[in-house]
Amino acid sequence: MTKLKLVVVGLAAICLPALTLALGQGESPPASARESGATSGNGMTAIEQTGKVNKAELQAVEKLDDELFAADLNGDAAFFEKNLAADYVRIDAHGEMRNKAETVERYKSGLRKLGALELKKREVRIFGNTAIVTREDNAKGRVGLNGFSGTYRKTLVYMREKNGQWLNFSFQSTKEQPR
Repeated sequence: MTKLKLVVVGLAAICLPALTLALGQGESPPASARESGATSGNGMTAIEQTGKVNKAELQAVEKLDDELFAADLNGDAAFFEKNLAADYVRIDAHGEMRNKAETVERYKSGLRKLGALELKKREVRIFGNTAIVTREDNAKGRVGLNGFSGTYRKTLVYMREKNGQWLNFSFQSTKEQPR
């Protein structure tokens, strides 16, 4: 019985600080950063900062994303050379990873060629100097001799450089699976 009491007391000592913090908020532990009040160091949560984004920033990211979309459709390697970050990472729908040089080379060589690309929906969220774009599109094309088509969900991360230019740092694509 004494060992059981020691285990209970030990567990209480471990759990009590967490319980005190949770109860001190007057409700259950928070489910999000907004509820917890966790900040990015600017006195606001990232979610609250998103609501403060000015339209010019949002339009700048949307414009760059539109241009990237068009460059993908047109095979514009020069656009990618200029607008991909030096440490860019691309993960395609098959899980293959490429850096900036490999991505640009696919467009220069004509290895990747789109026949059609239709934007279905897009959401842009900005957190300080970082923008996260999620989009869904229909694409049809080929990489080498292998054709592809379908609906793809994509996540792109853009970051604003010190000179104010937005660059694409990361791209990830997932093909929608039939249900």
